[in-house]
Amino acid sequence: MRKTAQLLATRTEQAPPPELPLRAPEAPPPAPLPRNRPADRIKDALLRWLEEEL
Repeated sequence: MRKTAQLLATRTEQAPPPELPLRAPEAPPPAPLPRNRPADRIKDALLRWLEEEL
């Protein structure tokens, strides 16, 4: 019969990480709006159709 080795649980206390000063995030520049959005093209087409019907 084999003798099992006893495992010793060791727990070492870790030092907390140093706190670094955080810089405030910079706001990204606003994205330019596309010139001909699909919604605008649909709206324009519907307005033209409505004007023709009236």
